Amino acid sequence: IVRSLAATRSLQFTRYVQSVDEIREAMRSGDIYGAVVFPSDLEEDIKSGRQATVVVYRDAGNIIVGNMVLKEATATVRTVSAGILLKKFRSSGMNEQQAMNLANPIRVETQSIGNPGYNYMNYLMPGLLPFMLQLAVIIAAVLVINGEEKDRTLADLFRTARGRVSAVIGGKLLAHLILHTINALLMLAIVFPLFGVDIPGSFPLALLVLVIFIIAVLSLGLCLSSLFHDQTFVTQMAAAITVPSFIFSGFTFPLWSMPGLHVAFAHLLPFTYFMSGFIKAFYLGDPLSELWPEMITFGVFFVLTVAISAWRLTTYHKVRAAEAAV
Repeated sequence: IVRSLAATRSLQFTRYVQSVDEIREAMRSGDIYGAVVFPSDLEEDIKSGRQATVVVYRDAGNIIVGNMVLKEATATVRTVSAGILLKKFRSSGMNEQQAMNLANPIRVETQSIGNPGYNYMNYLMPGLLPFMLQLAVIIAAVLVINGEEKDRTLADLFRTARGRVSAVIGGKLLAHLILHTINALLMLAIVFPLFGVDIPGSFPLALLVLVIFIIAVLSLGLCLSSLFHDQTFVTQMAAAITVPSFIFSGFTFPLWSMPGLHVAFAHLLPFTYFMSGFIKAFYLGDPLSELWPEMITFGVFFVLTVAISAWRLTTYHKVRAAEAAV
């Protein structure tokens, strides 16, 4: 049984222990994430036809790892148990098919969609790296307008744009969009393969979702930058909005099991809709038609934030023009 467990894809044995207290201590120190305890009379019970019990301990503090330990250990022990029954049935004169039908009357077949290897890196990186990209995008975006105000160059910017607010917003967004689109492309094409993360879905659709998400985050940053003049305050506000988004996105914990207030907050964050669309494109390879709910939400988000930015910048331009006339 130990050899079968050690041969699984996810388990590696590091030590033998003699008590449950040793298991708990090793888990507290972070040395192990699970343990398998065999009773001293296991072999005797099996040979005598009595049911034996193998206990699997798992670290439930990390749900992902704990579930992986339980899944691999349970499947392996069940396989070994079926093998023991097969041997007994065949020794009584049954052929292999008859013995198999008795040992395993209901066969369960599992298929993992999106992450067939049940790999933790494949699960974590597609959410963590876009989250870090989001943080970089919004920190850069919140400085585009109030940075001009701090340097007293916003009036020059309007003169260059000939007083057109659309040119100011479009120029600021386009420059950052090009830069961060390159970052998104490098992330999908180089960083993910570097960490051994496969893209079982569609690369072009995953990139499209990332680019549209970047546009939404840029528009949010531009909106905050237009509304607030204090760079320290607006940077802190951007961090306060984006840092919790990874937890509230439903990526690590399902939204349906969260309190209503948390769900409401999650639906105000673009990262929540991004993860929904990105999982469809990255993991499942869904067609573009399945991504319209997320795309429409991003569109509404973009229009609202850009409209607020345009109103704020138009007001600023009129006030400055009136002051110059006086």
